[in-house]
Amino acid sequence: MHVDSNNPLVILGVLGFASAFFFVARFVAAAFERRKAAEAIVRLDEGERHIREGDIEAAIRCFIAVMVDNPTNTVPYLKMAQIYDKQGKTQDAITYYNSFIGKTPIGTMKTEIESAIERVKTLEHKP
Repeated sequence: MHVDSNNPLVILGVLGFASAFFFVARFVAAAFERRKAAEAIVRLDEGERHIREGDIEAAIRCFIAVMVDNPTNTVPYLKMAQIYDKQGKTQDAITYYNSFIGKTPIGTMKTEIESAIERVKTLEHKP
């Protein structure tokens, strides 16, 4: 059977198939992103629970998992900075504070984080 690629019905059929394909692909991608976001929330909550229980290493693993699976989520960067800040690991704290600022919309907590960075830097230079 020969298909006339100049036939408007054939062109409309191909366009309809392509539109349906892209609609399904976008739907699946959106569902996947929602699932990743939901998993990130669960892991962040789990990390917070580990902090409350004093298991900082487990909390760090949770926050790193969120960063790997959902790198645009800014919360784990802030949590990691706060953990390292409390542990006195100033370079690590500064690195994560700066990562948080770099991924956060301008103005959102920026002043508070910049103040925290300056405070940590002054601690770094104290004997």
